[in-house]
Amino acid sequence: MRPVVVVLMMLSLGGLTMKAGDEWKSRGVSYVRGCLEAFGRGELALSAYEETEAYRSLRLLGASPRVSAREAGEDVMGDRLRVSRGEMESLVTPQWDGGWSSEAGAVSELSSTLAGLGHYLDYAGLSGGRLAESGYGHLRRWCRGGVLSALRQEDGGEPPLRLELSFLRLLCQLWRAGVLEDRACERELDALVSRLRGQVDERLSLGEGRGLYELALLAQALCLLGRGDELANASSRLLQGQRDDGSWREEGLDDAQGVLTTCAVLLALQGLTAAPSSGEVQWCQLDCRESASGPEVGEEEVSTVLEAMYDDVEEPLMLTLTAYDASGKVVGHLSDSGQAGRVSLWHGHWPPGEYEVCARLWRQPSGALASEWRRPLVVRGWHEVSEFRLLDAGVPRMLQVGEEVTLRLDVLVEFVGNEACAGVLTAELVTPSGRTAVTSDPLELDSAAPSLDRVYHLEDMPYAFTEVGYHELTLRLRLLDGEERCVTSLFYVEDGLGVRLENALEPLVLPVDLSSGWVRLRVGLQRSQAESGVPASFAELPPQEADNRPGARPVSLTLSGIVNGRGQTLLSGWLVVRADYGRCVGGVPLSEGDVSLTAHEIVSGQCRFEYCSGENGFESVTPLRLYAGMAHGGHIEQLDCIGVIEMVLHGDRSGVMQASE
Repeated sequence: MRPVVVVLMMLSLGGLTMKAGDEWKSRGVSYVRGCLEAFGRGELALSAYEETEAYRSLRLLGASPRVSAREAGEDVMGDRLRVSRGEMESLVTPQWDGGWSSEAGAVSELSSTLAGLGHYLDYAGLSGGRLAESGYGHLRRWCRGGVLSALRQEDGGEPPLRLELSFLRLLCQLWRAGVLEDRACERELDALVSRLRGQVDERLSLGEGRGLYELALLAQALCLLGRGDELANASSRLLQGQRDDGSWREEGLDDAQGVLTTCAVLLALQGLTAAPSSGEVQWCQLDCRESASGPEVGEEEVSTVLEAMYDDVEEPLMLTLTAYDASGKVVGHLSDSGQAGRVSLWHGHWPPGEYEVCARLWRQPSGALASEWRRPLVVRGWHEVSEFRLLDAGVPRMLQVGEEVTLRLDVLVEFVGNEACAGVLTAELVTPSGRTAVTSDPLELDSAAPSLDRVYHLEDMPYAFTEVGYHELTLRLRLLDGEERCVTSLFYVEDGLGVRLENALEPLVLPVDLSSGWVRLRVGLQRSQAESGVPASFAELPPQEADNRPGARPVSLTLSGIVNGRGQTLLSGWLVVRADYGRCVGGVPLSEGDVSLTAHEIVSGQCRFEYCSGENGFESVTPLRLYAGMAHGGHIEQLDCIGVIEMVLHGDRSGVMQASE
């Protein structure tokens, strides 16, 4: 990748860095500052729009105004003025109908919407978001037939040339933010540019400094599109129009009118005279399904993430990535808001087909397009089974010999991908002797929305258990493309009664001072926890304390006195610990993601593990839930909850929460 090298000779003007040969900029900025200073002293009258444009232009030119200002009003111009002076982050207060108005609560106006939305896009970055999309939709209502080149005023009349040029500049800002929905809108932009260029030329032909403001607005729009070079001799013509006092204005107009023209010309020349950017963008692919990164992407390679990178830049640039489908519709737009020179675009959910991706570099803070690169992208169809498990069997996992039950199986199947897939789901129950006891009827699955979870209900499976020992329930999913997935759940059948111990957290709402509250176990009779290898309870523990500050050490926990449902102390077996906040370590992980679910072995009557807090610094209480665990044939399954351990997390008391069970 070739580095971008820009060699500059610099001059300093009150915080504004100038290139040698940019005297027009220093003189123009001095003129605008002088007008603002005269306005502050009461020597020059400026409208709210003129004052705001002066502040906005200085900010986009990188120059600090450094003058006293009047108090801003409570309308769109007042908000714009505060944003331009750096007193607000962004202009985010449109009216109820999606546009802007000069009066709060009133119906939106065309001119105010152009000013408000354009000002918002100046400082909102290169991804406009919902506010820009809403404003764009509102502007469409002012276009006859929804055509961008047919703008009309509130009374239905044709707008003046300056208003249309302001509309064109705003459309270019919306295109830069990825808001224009397809390439048809870009063609409408081309038609609008062609028509307005002819009108600007007519205005310029009148002489006496006329047409400079209109030419500047047109140049700003074309620079946003990266087409400033289409205006032949525009920069020289604008430079020649600068007056001795540094301003641009028509003959006979005063300083108040000259502020608008001068600001517009300064911003236009900033884009027209910028040195061309060199360098290349590097394309890489990332396949999230395999968690592997590849080399530079070829046109026929398939990935789920496309990444564009650009670095070694000696001027402030920002990178955007925009994707179009075969019909020209914008299907994705992302910007490098952190200005790290890297944008990753996830396209794993796009329908199979051919796409075009365009990476663009924008100069900051002017927003003019510096360079762009296009490349095709072929997305092929894919689907995967991301999750497949038994949610509920309708019966306990531990049963009695001779017990007649009906298995009612709820199965979760999650398909992911960009195409629909189909398959067949079946279930069979195998006895300890290896005999197939019962088989379900096949259930056909058809996923038209593969990114959504779906629970499937198999037909009822009645069965009377006659053998003691582990029974295996196997769910089998066969996809039409030949892929097969299996998952096995265990049921234990025994020949006697057992005692089940249930947990309860007392009190249910934990006090803030944490002076009381502990685990108590309630004892009840039930024929479902009597297997000697499955725990039913453990000795009570008082609330355990843990440090929740960054760098905290893990807390070691030891559970003892673990008994089964018959009251027999267990020397071996398994416990499953669930931590919804933080994590538990030292065992066998049973899940991935935000919830820590680990299995821990009971050795010599004790179960040891460590708890690590989330280290966010807050003071709170979080429970660790303990479940009986059953291991057989390489499987470890989570059964019923048998207890709760309270973890008292010490940190910032402003974050104290009350937890309830």
